[in-house]
Amino acid sequence: MPRFRTAAAATLLVVPIVAGGFLLQESPTRANAQLFDQVRSLVLNQYVDSIPAGTTYEKAARGLVKELNDPYSELLSPKESESFERATGGRYGGTGMLLGEQAPGVIVVDRVFPNTPAEDAGGEQQAPDDGRAEEAPRDESARTGDVPGE
Repeated sequence: MPRFRTAAAATLLVVPIVAGGFLLQESPTRANAQLFDQVRSLVLNQYVDSIPAGTTYEKAARGLVKELNDPYSELLSPKESESFERATGGRYGGTGMLLGEQAPGVIVVDRVFPNTPAEDAGGEQQAPDDGRAEEAPRDESARTGDVPGE
């Protein structure tokens, strides 16, 4: 019986201590924020050249977007964003289709997006009458956007 009491008392003491340890741990988000702040502080205080404090945030944000490795993601400054909005009238346009390479040199329309010029032109994936995918021109015009004969 004394062993049972000892085991029960030990369990009652150990469980809250272990649980409390888990509860007191920092969240990964907070630890990552502290890492960023430490690196930023080192750069501001010990880097050879002086960097304005606000610039470090912009550079960090640009680096984050760049690390996405997404050719369609870009961080615009407020001035660049305003210029883009003015140039597009708030509407970004394109042909409205997703192109893919079915085989080396064979470019096909993988998808046509709704409410776009591509949908207006036919609205479906197109292939030549023989059912084969169109072979890409050998002169790179499909990659550069140049239209032969224009």
